[in-house]
Amino acid sequence: MSTLEGAYLSGYVGYVIAVPLIRLLSSLLMAAAVVKDCKVRKYKNRWIAVVAVFASPVLASLAYFVYSRFISKRTVYKTGNEKTIKSARRLCFLSVFSYLISFLLVVSAVLTIGISGLTSVFKGEILFPCYDRNGNEYSDSFDVPLYDENGNRYVKKNSDDNWFDYYYVDRNAKEYSGENSYITEDGYFFYDAENRLSYSDEDDYYYMMDGNDNQRYYHLDFNLYWDKNGDIWVDQGRGDYKLFE
Repeated sequence: MSTLEGAYLSGYVGYVIAVPLIRLLSSLLMAAAVVKDCKVRKYKNRWIAVVAVFASPVLASLAYFVYSRFISKRTVYKTGNEKTIKSARRLCFLSVFSYLISFLLVVSAVLTIGISGLTSVFKGEILFPCYDRNGNEYSDSFDVPLYDENGNRYVKKNSDDNWFDYYYVDRNAKEYSGENSYITEDGYFFYDAENRLSYSDEDDYYYMMDGNDNQRYYHLDFNLYWDKNGDIWVDQGRGDYKLFE
């Protein structure tokens, strides 16, 4: 892993994992502080304030502060509650401090990801490369070509009329509809011009209807990609899995 990739991943991990955990801690601390403050002010429905503060720490905390100090002006019963008051202030300080830490982490993560990405662009480096069937590296998934069994090269294009419609073109600029485009079990591009393929619900693959070819086919309508070892993967959003295993 390169230094740029490490910086990018560290920023991403900080943003995705560290920031939510610290903000959760901040919410818990503020909710605990509100519980103690409600106790010394003898608010009966303190649970409402606690739930609101936990759900929206910043807005609810500000609303509670304004309400308790300037609207209700409820008496603070200090006698016998000195420790509770000090504890509430300490928890409030820790909550605000941890929230500021999370904010700084967000800024740091955004800067780290942005700078590492821009640095890689200016240096001509590929941060997260894409690969074709032969292990060749590309910076953009749309630049990754497909090959048929004869070595012909095909590139994916989006329709000018509809971004979600796509097609493939060969070196002679001949177009092939995405609706009839498949990938074979060996990773080759296959265009089913005669609609000879039939879908199998049992294993989610396509097969030749005449039964003479037992090879599995997969429709290119899905988000497929190759790793550097030439294996085909499917990105479903819920987790990637290797195709044709």
